[in-house]
Amino acid sequence: MSRLFEIGSFRAGDPDEERGRFFFGEDQNEELEMIGNSLLRLVLENFVFWPIMFPNSSEKVKQASSKLSENGVYFPEEVHYYKSFFK
Repeated sequence: MSRLFEIGSFRAGDPDEERGRFFFGEDQNEELEMIGNSLLRLVLENFVFWPIMFPNSSEKVKQASSKLSENGVYFPEEVHYYKSFFK
């Protein structure tokens, strides 16, 4: 959980939904930018959806999600990885 929290904290306070593209450094190739952006988005979406999907085992996730919010982390407004959850 601590590693996911660390990843989710990347560029806390930056509202850019594409900020994960800098996860592996400022001047990376396009492929690494896409991987970094996907990684950050997936981790942040996990913090949003895991408590809903697993309500009996999610206290640590809820605490981490709250701490991320308190630290100024912007969560993605558009869902990419859990779209099927809404069907």
